[in-house]
Amino acid sequence: MIYSRGECQRPSGGVTSRSGERIKTRKLTGLGLAKQTGFEQAYISNFLNRKRSLSLEGMDRVLTAQSLSIYDLLNREEINKRAKHSSV
Repeated sequence: MIYSRGECQRPSGGVTSRSGERIKTRKLTGLGLAKQTGFEQAYISNFLNRKRSLSLEGMDRVLTAQSLSIYDLLNREEINKRAKHSSV
């Protein structure tokens, strides 16, 4: 888990959100993501509905299939704020 000022965030939350956005805008389907990653459609469905999590290898497969990097999942404002504090 990633902790930030008392808040707990799931590392897979950004991937789920990004994939969910693409599905809602009809740029991607759960079946399409399953085919891209090699996972069963039911497994991807459970992941997208937050009933199941993915291993690091699984997360890597989803990120690669969606042409995303870990940096795409991070909050840019938080990164900039932390960069300013560390450079002082």
